[in-house]
Amino acid sequence: MFVYHLVDPLDDFGGLTALPDWLRNATPDNTAWVLQAVLALQTAAKEIGWEGEMRHLPWVGILDVGREPQRYLVVKQDNNGETFLVSTDRLYWPENEIGEVHETVTPRIGVCHHPTFDDDLDDATGWPTR
Repeated sequence: MFVYHLVDPLDDFGGLTALPDWLRNATPDNTAWVLQAVLALQTAAKEIGWEGEMRHLPWVGILDVGREPQRYLVVKQDNNGETFLVSTDRLYWPENEIGEVHETVTPRIGVCHHPTFDDDLDDATGWPTR
C-alpha cells in the first residue's frame, strides 16, 4: 500500500464519501481494504509523520483515471489538520501536492464468513456448511 502525506491539508471533502456511509453498503473485499489501509497508515506512521490521531473519521475517495478506478482513504490528523492518503496502488495525484510517500507491505486480511448460532456447522471442521 502507498501512504501519502500531503503538503497542504485537505479541507474540501466534496466528491469524497464519509467512511460510515461507504461501509454501509461495502462488500467484504472493500471492508478488508479499509482495514488494510488503516493498518498501512499505522505501519508507515514514523516515516510519513502521522502521530496516530484523527480529527474525524476517514473519508473514501475514488479517482477515475481511465483504467480501473483507484480507491483511497483520506485521514486528517488533529495536529494542524495534516492530511494523509492511503491507496493500494500509486495514485495519479499532482506531485507538487505530495510531501512524502511511503510504500508498505499490504497486510493480509482474509474475507470469510464467521459462524453464528444460526449456521449449520460441519462436524469435522466447525465451519458453516454453506
